[in-house]
Amino acid sequence: INAEYMGHFLSGYFFSRSFSFFLTCLMSFNRDEFKAKYTAGELVIVDVRSPGEWQSGHLSKAINIPSGDVMQRLGELPADKATPVYLHCRSGGRAGGVQAELQRMGYQTVVNLGGFSSVQYLDQ
Repeated sequence: INAEYMGHFLSGYFFSRSFSFFLTCLMSFNRDEFKAKYTAGELVIVDVRSPGEWQSGHLSKAINIPSGDVMQRLGELPADKATPVYLHCRSGGRAGGVQAELQRMGYQTVVNLGGFSSVQYLDQ
């Protein structure tokens, strides 16, 4: 794993519930495999940026639920709380806050991917 992607998981770690969760994500992450799953539509990726940020550029397969709207729009997330949910924003901060909220609500695997610049490769 390269330093760029380690940074994504480190930003998520500070908002996650346990160090073991962080290690699980770090050890299982594979950029090419992740992109293949994204391309196949197998991932739930939520962009928690504002609608204006979304309009300036976004992942084609992501859904936009601004961080302040997540609780009101839970119906747009998988009903099965065991389904992994991947979050990103501009820099990782808002995604980390949403990550903590979803984990408190019982979502089992919520991953903060960091900022939009870190995930743009998925559409390339």
